[in-house]
Amino acid sequence: MNKSIVIQIAIALVFQLSAYTQDLSYGGPVSASLANVRSLDQSKWAILNNASLLSWEKNLSFSASYQMRFNLIELSSRSLSAVVPTKFGVLSGLVLQNGYSKSLYSRYAIAYSRAFGHFTSGFFQYSYMGHHIEYAERSDAFFAALGLNHHISQFLQVGLFIQNPEQAKISYSGSSYALPTLYNIGLSWNRGQTIFIFVEAEKELNHNPVYKAAVQLAFKERLFVRSGIKGKPLEFTFGGGFIVSNLSIDAGFLYHQQLGLSSSIGLSYTLNRSKK
Repeated sequence: MNKSIVIQIAIALVFQLSAYTQDLSYGGPVSASLANVRSLDQSKWAILNNASLLSWEKNLSFSASYQMRFNLIELSSRSLSAVVPTKFGVLSGLVLQNGYSKSLYSRYAIAYSRAFGHFTSGFFQYSYMGHHIEYAERSDAFFAALGLNHHISQFLQVGLFIQNPEQAKISYSGSSYALPTLYNIGLSWNRGQTIFIFVEAEKELNHNPVYKAAVQLAFKERLFVRSGIKGKPLEFTFGGGFIVSNLSIDAGFLYHQQLGLSSSIGLSYTLNRSKK
């Protein structure tokens, strides 16, 4: 196949069709089951989303996840992440890969999260992304993300997540393509840490806003059932998780009426802080 055709196909899959493939917007298995809500992710995979919620973490943890988008291995995503609390704030690191040998992008990110008092937290993240296309030179880009979380009351909180505000671009053979720029704002309500309801609006630059709603039910803070809806195009999500000792297992599924099912699963292990 001609080199230029290969490049054009890979770019179309990753950027031009991002509204469907969401290659650059994978948010982890918990977010996947909650309509891809990104501004209020309280899981260990928050580094993929609004990492300000990691500010409250007290223990070291490691997480891994895998997603198969529309049952196509060519659109699969793999992530490894770590959360490292310090006395100055919380550091987190991420390695994320998407695609396969003919079109593979790799993202490496580090984030700093910090609480400001008892009700507000924020984060800043910096990412490097490299994209390898078979028969073409490697292309790369750097971009940032930032966010805030604020507890309005014991039951209500608001989250803000912004990705790539500088509108970074990646270049192929002299042509530049903009990486997705996302603005997410969400609101969550909970009742006794048992029922959580989420609503979020997401605006990707040059695309119409997407609205999301999701619910999570928690049973003794060990078993979780989740579901959500987003559109347009209309997509339904569902999933759940459970905690056994220090191990958390989560799964999320998304159903698209035309393109079918996407599945995501993740494992997270927390190390208890040693007592002195």
